Amino acid sequence: WIHRQQSHVPFAEAQMFKLRKSRLGYGRLCLAMWPLRSALASWRRSNPGKNWEDALKEIILDTEEKKVPPNIRKAVKFVIERLHLISSGHAECPVPLNEEELLVWWSVEPPK
Repeated sequence: WIHRQQSHVPFAEAQMFKLRKSRLGYGRLCLAMWPLRSALASWRRSNPGKNWEDALKEIILDTEEKKVPPNIRKAVKFVIERLHLISSGHAECPVPLNEEELLVWWSVEPPK
């Protein structure tokens, strides 16, 4: 975070908070994935040694052992809608349109 006190300027707001450019991508990722935050957090608690690349696949895909709850399906739709608003974050990667494309987007390495 960048925190700058501006109280020395007359009639200006007292404080200003901004993300540093180096953290902007992470901030956008957090905004986009916010609807799935609790599912991602519980996945991490259950799988501390696994790669993050596997997280979304295990959370949003049905298996023989588990069915994906409706609230997770709804959260996935919200994530896709959020990505349409803020972009995918990759220059050559379009915004995902469905769950399968979201899984591909999630597994793509972030731009350097």
